[in-house]
Amino acid sequence: MTEISEDSTVSPPTSQWRVVVPGQLNPYAANVLDRDIYNAEFEAEWKTHLEALSNQELRAMNPQVVFCGLVDRLERAKKAYAEELARRRMRP
Repeated sequence: MTEISEDSTVSPPTSQWRVVVPGQLNPYAANVLDRDIYNAEFEAEWKTHLEALSNQELRAMNPQVVFCGLVDRLERAKKAYAEELARRRMRP
């Protein structure tokens, strides 16, 4: 971890994470960091956003639609993986 000095122009002070892993583990390492560090912050921000909605707005909210980009990214990743297994004639 690299600390950004408190006298920097960044407010509040933040940390920068650098993880060195073999290339084939890069997607896994990045997603472990997302899951273990950044997703908790995302969840807290999402909860705060939901609390600010009216009852009507909350009922109209559909996470599948709101996060269509994330859903699409996951589906594309799974599809690409399945296609590569098929190209190599490997079973899942």
